[in-house]
Amino acid sequence: MYNKFRLISNIFIPRINQIKVHNRILPSLIFQRSFNNSNVNNLEHFDTSSFVERLEKEGFTRQQSEAIMKSLSEVMNESMQNLTSNMVTLTDQEKIVYTTKVDISKLKSEIQMTQGGVRLDLNLERGRIKDESRVLEASLKETHTKIESEIAGLRTNMETVKFQILQYMIGTLTGAGALILGK
Repeated sequence: MYNKFRLISNIFIPRINQIKVHNRILPSLIFQRSFNNSNVNNLEHFDTSSFVERLEKEGFTRQQSEAIMKSLSEVMNESMQNLTSNMVTLTDQEKIVYTTKVDISKLKSEIQMTQGGVRLDLNLERGRIKDESRVLEASLKETHTKIESEIAGLRTNMETVKFQILQYMIGTLTGAGALILGK
């Protein structure tokens, strides 16, 4: 029955370490291992052999000690899985940070290109508006000149009409005065 458990040769000795995990630091016993095809559930996070021996020294039977060790090992494995399942590894976080920086850089260059395009459009629109205002200004001056010439023509006509009315009045008064004196 003792052969069911992994012994010291397959055990990873714990080391107190800190791993940055997606905006929080998880200080805990982290176990150093290389990545391979082994199942994480089969890994023991403590020296199972010495733990069983310690329990036996405290008065437990071999079977009880192994059962306690197995239960504790399963609880620790499950706790580690629960702890790490919601966390992002440093490598994944670095990838996310890198892709975010790349996306921000792309967005920044797109914004700069868009700003350049908008500036060009604004300058073109400003030039078009200036040209239109020059055309409108010339048209306004032309209209002003026409109005001034029409006003001058009307003044001339008014003076002519006034002069004619004055002539008719003088002629009428002279004729009326001659009729009155001639009677």
